[in-house]
Amino acid sequence: MTPSSPVRVLLVTTDSPHDATVESSLADASGISVRTLRPGDAAASSTAAASSTSSVSSPSMEGDDADCVVVTSPEALSPFVAASSLPVVLCSPLTQTAVDAPERFDGYAAPEAGDLVGQIRWAIRTAGDGRPSALARSTSDARRPSDDHRARIVRFHERTATLIGASTPEELYEWTHAIAEEVLAFDNCYLGVVEGDTFVPVAASEQSPAHRPLPVDHGVMGATYRTGQSFLVDDFHDSDVADPIYDTYRSGISVPFGDVGVFQALAAEPAAFDEVELELAELLMRYAAETLSRIRSETELRRSRRKVARLHEATADLVGCTNESGLYQRAVDAAAEVLDLDTCYVRSVENGRFVVRAVSNPTPGWDIDDVPVDHGVTGQTYLSGESTLVSEMDADDRTDPTSDAYRSALSVPIPDVGVFQALSGSPNAFDDHDLEFAETLVSYVTATRSRIRSERAVRERRETITRLHDGTARLTSAHSRDELYDGVVTVAEEILQFDTCYVAEEEADYLIPRAMSSEAPADGARPMHVSEGVAGRTFTTGESQIIRAVEETPEARPARPEYRSGISVPIGNVGVFQAVSSGPEAFDEADVELAELLIAHVTEVLSTFSAEEELRAERDRLSALFENVPDAAVAYEFVDGEPIVRRVNSAFEEVFGYDADVIVGENVDEYIVADDADAGDPSSAPRLNQQLQDGESLRCECRRLTADGPREFLLHVVPLAIGETNVAGYAIYTDITERTRREKRLARQNEQLEEFAHIVSHDLRNPLSVAVGHLSLARETGSEESFEAVERSLGRMDDLIDDLLSLARAGRTVDERTPLDAATVARSAWRSVETADATLDADGSIPVDANESRLRGLFENLFRNAVEHAGESVSVTVGPTEEGFFVADDGPGVDPEDRERVFEQGFSTGGDGIGVGLHIVRTIAEAHDWSVTVCESHEGGACFHFVTDEANEMRGDDSTDPDHISTEFD
Repeated sequence: MTPSSPVRVLLVTTDSPHDATVESSLADASGISVRTLRPGDAAASSTAAASSTSSVSSPSMEGDDADCVVVTSPEALSPFVAASSLPVVLCSPLTQTAVDAPERFDGYAAPEAGDLVGQIRWAIRTAGDGRPSALARSTSDARRPSDDHRARIVRFHERTATLIGASTPEELYEWTHAIAEEVLAFDNCYLGVVEGDTFVPVAASEQSPAHRPLPVDHGVMGATYRTGQSFLVDDFHDSDVADPIYDTYRSGISVPFGDVGVFQALAAEPAAFDEVELELAELLMRYAAETLSRIRSETELRRSRRKVARLHEATADLVGCTNESGLYQRAVDAAAEVLDLDTCYVRSVENGRFVVRAVSNPTPGWDIDDVPVDHGVTGQTYLSGESTLVSEMDADDRTDPTSDAYRSALSVPIPDVGVFQALSGSPNAFDDHDLEFAETLVSYVTATRSRIRSERAVRERRETITRLHDGTARLTSAHSRDELYDGVVTVAEEILQFDTCYVAEEEADYLIPRAMSSEAPADGARPMHVSEGVAGRTFTTGESQIIRAVEETPEARPARPEYRSGISVPIGNVGVFQAVSSGPEAFDEADVELAELLIAHVTEVLSTFSAEEELRAERDRLSALFENVPDAAVAYEFVDGEPIVRRVNSAFEEVFGYDADVIVGENVDEYIVADDADAGDPSSAPRLNQQLQDGESLRCECRRLTADGPREFLLHVVPLAIGETNVAGYAIYTDITERTRREKRLARQNEQLEEFAHIVSHDLRNPLSVAVGHLSLARETGSEESFEAVERSLGRMDDLIDDLLSLARAGRTVDERTPLDAATVARSAWRSVETADATLDADGSIPVDANESRLRGLFENLFRNAVEHAGESVSVTVGPTEEGFFVADDGPGVDPEDRERVFEQGFSTGGDGIGVGLHIVRTIAEAHDWSVTVCESHEGGACFHFVTDEANEMRGDDSTDPDHISTEFD
């Protein structure tokens, strides 16, 4: 193979995950010809190789043998490879120290490291166990490396593998120099890095003369750094590039250290280094450069993390800002202190120019005054909304610096505000990391500014709403629509800051202006049909409108040409409120919401006006009816909580018996409400008065005193003002006494019908059945006893029929009453009853209005009951009470648990009756509209207490309550 022939590589794979990466890197490498032997092929190849160790026929390249074997794992070192004389390179993620018997391989490379080709060339030059390598055959001084040399290579790989453990650049420089001295046996070597325009020594041999900083373009070192190529100089005296600083050096090698510096090894004798040593130095520098890149990346990452942590700490101050000026100043201070940026500032856009709002570390003499909004990088950043990094202003067409001192900058937009910028007097002062941190800082600024503005807007809105509520409270005191509309315009001007506004009211399908702003021109508004313009649409749809630009709104018909924008809000079904401006987009949704809030109060006031108008109309109608209503009517007014009569109609005078001259100006309750009326009754005067004072209308049944005594009324009261306290109104009394009595009588008659049906179906049927049975038996037997039984049953039936007739007569309504003395009627009834040895005490007078025969029946049943249950010698007393009269005896009395039941039809404690005696008593009493109860007499016997109709009417339904019974008879 000639020196220009490609290096032939046999790649043996084992289905490892990195096989494709290795194969791809070899295929793309310049000067490399590769053939891949996969596991299926390797089995056959290993069999063929077993018969010959001097040559490999099966896996050979076309036309000749391979120059080197590359395996992707130690297991790929098959028998034919192990027996061949080809150099072997292991390309695997495994480190050299992790491989068993590392001396089996002539070179090592990582799949992703990029040094596989260098390892192949190195292995070809230094290996060859049975014959020279291909490159060795092309040179006259090819020789077989010794065991010591192979051991040296192993140590080299072992030591270079330790570089990965370096944690700082200084540590890496020291370890790299040590490998060059101890493993590669370079007595005088030097490692320098570039700082600015100078090579600065970072590691050098102790026995070598002192090295000093050199310019980056000095001699072989400068050429190496500039070109990125290695140099092997056999004699500095014969080199056009060399410029040794010491004459004692005659030869040397110079290898680039990545893009940061140069490594050099020097010797006093000429031609002291060869290609192998040059390649070893190159391999060492590749390892060192990769490690340095990793250290710098980690260092930068740690620095970035520290910056991020400090930035987050600084943002705690940002989010606590309460105003934008303080926020911007804290932001630039954080940029200087935390991000280590040079001079930085915030500019906001005001009236088409950038205005400086905050600056940190201002450099003397630097001009950062206001500039137009489209100026240079600042304007481009703001208008495009994209961040900009300028490494060298002189070479960037986008820049237009206001000072020649600026060399580099970064610029970040602050949405809706302006720009954040950092400036430096040095080129390349900022990188992508600085830009990223600046963008992060600005994002916090943007979020905090939004929060500050939102809070300020909320505060301002809250203050406006508070003032608006105060203003609208004044609207409720308006006495007319015109006064209300004027108040609306005033509130809109003073509180909502609407310069030009007006209120239009609908009248006959036209919206007529009713109130306008004080500064509005006379023709600032005009009448419009409800189908016309924005106002018409607002009124007909009932929806608010925002007109951002009049020229873009086809239906807009402005009263004046200078109107460019406006809002339109419906006032219920009454009209429209509008505010206009001579500038476009002068209103937003917040303005509409505030206007709607204002108009909502207006609508409520208008509703009140409408209700009051309706109430006044109704009051007028009631006044007209007042004189003509057929029922008793009174006009009243509450004064100090009392219903004072202001007027009565003639029907009231007739029904209640009081002339207008007497009762007007007086408390009506003192004349027509009984003194002992129940205050707990829902229809009582105190309860009704309270409801009326609360402004409620009433309709209820009540009992009032009239010229003819207590009577039942349907009371209908209408206040003049609904919902107001201490109001006046009208009360109408409709007499329903007779209707009430008819209802009670009808109820009693229905009960009596049911009682009759019960007696006929049960009590009368039993003796009838007995009579029929005995009559049938008498016919068969002729027994006298059967006839006697029939006779007894017929007698029982006759008694029942008499009782039933008495009950029927007792239940009839009493239509005619006359004034009587109940004591006289009682004495007459006593004479018509078989009383044996019983005595009656009925002295004195008991005046009542009653039907004499019915009252006599009441006493007869009571006397008969007394003799039957108290004995033939019972003493009976009849006397008056405050409520009526009583009938008492000295018998055994009535058990307390039976006192409610004794008046029930069918209840009996003995005798042959059907239990209707006392039931007849109660029925006669109720027919007179009286009530009756039973209690214990003074002697321990039964006492029947009657409350007459007059007392009943005075006391109401509680007359039957034992708590209300007088005990004068005790």
